[in-house]
Amino acid sequence: VRKQAKSVPEMIELLKQRGLTIDVPDMPGILLDNNYYRLSAYFRPFQKDPANGDNDFQFGAKASDFLTSFMLDDQFRRLILEGTSCLELTLRARLAYNLALNGNAYNYDEPDSYRDIAYPNGTLKRDALISNIKGWVSRSHEVCIRHYRHQHEQPPVWAVVEVLPFDTLSKMLQLHTDVNAVDKATRSLGLSSNRRRASEIVHAMVYLRNLCSHHSRLWNREMVITPGGTQGHEGGVPGV
Repeated sequence: VRKQAKSVPEMIELLKQRGLTIDVPDMPGILLDNNYYRLSAYFRPFQKDPANGDNDFQFGAKASDFLTSFMLDDQFRRLILEGTSCLELTLRARLAYNLALNGNAYNYDEPDSYRDIAYPNGTLKRDALISNIKGWVSRSHEVCIRHYRHQHEQPPVWAVVEVLPFDTLSKMLQLHTDVNAVDKATRSLGLSSNRRRASEIVHAMVYLRNLCSHHSRLWNREMVITPGGTQGHEGGVPGV
């Protein structure tokens, strides 16, 4: 059944009918700027039984109750974006640095540089990764890549990582055969000495960063991707 669109005044009236006290002066502006459907996820703990279709609010529920969670979630996303951006930039630099010093500055697009792990459908992860890397490099208009393209030269890894997204960088970390370079990069960031666990942590950070980049709700959310373990890292990340 298709639902009829509602105007902002109609949305406010619906909330009142369901028992919500509107105690904020700019409720019309909040609904107009933030989307009723988006805000509704923050209603749930203050409603009687939304899982079974009872969307009436609990006695005494106020708009400021769920808006507090909504605004804190926004601040939390900003903090996570700041932290994951720092991790991304530092990991990018340290991985490229260690790969280059080990003589792997130009083989980032060669199959032998990556482990031959397959997806459930049989496709090799390294094939998808290499295709991804080549795609980002070929489409890039960054000066660091255009310079080498105009010279008909292959760009080195320290230039290439500058145009790769965090997700691609994470896969390089997971699959690269230069274990020494990968270990140096991850250990320098205080990540686990276990390569699999370090990769899981970075992968989880990519997922979390992407949620924040798309303004997705973090509050009261069941995370689909979580790292295998982060014990012993409560004190922060060295050098970041």
